[in-house]
Amino acid sequence: MSLSADSSQQIYFARHYWLPIGISATVFLILTTYLGWQYQNRLRRKFTKLAEHLDKGTGETTESLSVTQVAARELQEEQILEGVTPHTFVEDIFNSKPSTDG
Repeated sequence: MSLSADSSQQIYFARHYWLPIGISATVFLILTTYLGWQYQNRLRRKFTKLAEHLDKGTGETTESLSVTQVAARELQEEQILEGVTPHTFVEDIFNSKPSTDG
């Protein structure tokens, strides 16, 4: 008496491949979880670094700043996260040399 509609070939392949595929799926999930955890730790370190750098020694709050100053500060914060030394647009203008093109 047959209780399933599976052929003997289907049963053979299910028994033969189920365990390796299950192990592969488990390893994939472990790897994905580990990489996600590492990424989350990286973001946490970046946030901590930025939070420690905010308003260090200035005593200013964003309420006392103009929109332009807030935008400039946000740009500097992004540059700090990327490891770029912050500078202002005005410094670029005054430190640039005039072009000698004819």
